[in-house]
Amino acid sequence: MEKLNREENAFIIRSKRIAEVLVHLSNSLASLLHNVGRDSGANWIYSRIYPLQKRLAELDPNHNEEILAAVSCGYGRVLRSLLQYEEADALFAFALNVYIKKFKFSRNVSDVYRQCMATTCNDMGLLRHDTGAYDEAEEMYHFARKILNNLSQEYPDTYNFELAEVYENSGLNEFYGRQNPQRAQVLFRAAYQMIADDPRHRAKADELSRLVGICASRNRTHSTE
Repeated sequence: MEKLNREENAFIIRSKRIAEVLVHLSNSLASLLHNVGRDSGANWIYSRIYPLQKRLAELDPNHNEEILAAVSCGYGRVLRSLLQYEEADALFAFALNVYIKKFKFSRNVSDVYRQCMATTCNDMGLLRHDTGAYDEAEEMYHFARKILNNLSQEYPDTYNFELAEVYENSGLNEFYGRQNPQRAQVLFRAAYQMIADDPRHRAKADELSRLVGICASRNRTHSTE
């Protein structure tokens, strides 16, 4: 009986490890498919691995709940692209709750989880912009900026570009959603200044410069009306 129990435990451990590797590889593949616009394929993969990772989190929440949060974010981005907003929002909200809990109960929160929290807030901001909830979108962008501002002060080379993207998203929300080109211009200019001197991000800096110009033109038009 003792030998049988040892063999059963070994089988369970091996099965969990295989499942964890499968989820990791599948999540990477689904993310790649999403990045190249193959959302139907990514959705198919996530619909299979999400229940598996959810079960792993139930068995070992200390290790697998944070992985489930990451999978939830990836799945949510795919569903947002497929216009399944309610499902995507539920996944983002779950992930955000996991990261908030990490903040509350951990004295030393790693930069990785702080970044994940900011990224999730940014994703929720994009979703709310898509659905016309522009004020709520700005609230989420505000949270994302606050977290990334702190990280950027410590590691500008690592986080400046991501922070600039959040400022850009916030600016687009102000310009197209809240109809506030003056505020949008401030946000676009701030984003531009973060990356203007970095040759790695020249294309993004040029795009931000163009947006600043569009806002300036709109503001001049409004001032003469």
